Amino acid sequence: PHNLERLPTPPRFSGKPSENFDEWEKKFRNYMGLSDHKFDIEMRWATKQPAEISYAGLSVHDDELSAGECRQRSMTLYYNLSHLLEGNAFVIMDQLAEDNDMNGYEAWRKLSTRYVKSSTQSALTTLISIVNTKFPDDINFEAILSKWEREIAQFERSVKKLLYDE
Repeated sequence: PHNLERLPTPPRFSGKPSENFDEWEKKFRNYMGLSDHKFDIEMRWATKQPAEISYAGLSVHDDELSAGECRQRSMTLYYNLSHLLEGNAFVIMDQLAEDNDMNGYEAWRKLSTRYVKSSTQSALTTLISIVNTKFPDDINFEAILSKWEREIAQFERSVKKLLYDE
């Protein structure tokens, strides 16, 4: 495990339509995972919960952790989120604090529910970006080509089909 204070923090996220939650979410999960790899597992678990994650009876699928340890980890997640969220995304998380409930797992579940795009939306957005890519004649060509190729691979994975197949 690493000390998060020494690591560069992920960018802030506000929930604006121009922001890519999927990309930010990966960076944030990796950041938390560097302090303790179980955070990544717990955050994925929280995302899959269909109903509210109760702080009072908090128990994340790990039998090794006591309820007190689960609440402590949840608060750590909450405080890290509060440091990096702003705007509408911060409001979603901050609503939990009104009940003195610093439940990071529930905050993460709510953020994921709100900002994760459906696979169809995500594929369509990626396809639009691929089609609208403009390739300059300057030194930025290689960087834009690499981004374009990454988007094609992402699109093909999401629809499980090649974009162009002769």
